[in-house]
Amino acid sequence: MQLSVRVTPRVKDIVAQVAQSEGVDVSEWLRNLIVGELKGRGVLPTVLTVPGLREEGVAGV
Repeated sequence: MQLSVRVTPRVKDIVAQVAQSEGVDVSEWLRNLIVGELKGRGVLPTVLTVPGLREEGVAGV
């Protein structure tokens, strides 16, 4: 899935500058922002689990 959003050139420049200062690209910065917002609202679990993924160091695994 792909999301698109329109912002002013000034907002685009600020987002790019902040992302670069954090060492990530704009897409990753926006993903982190969205995930953080959803977690903060309690609509996204704080820990995502993947069915069938084996966890290291868990008793019985």
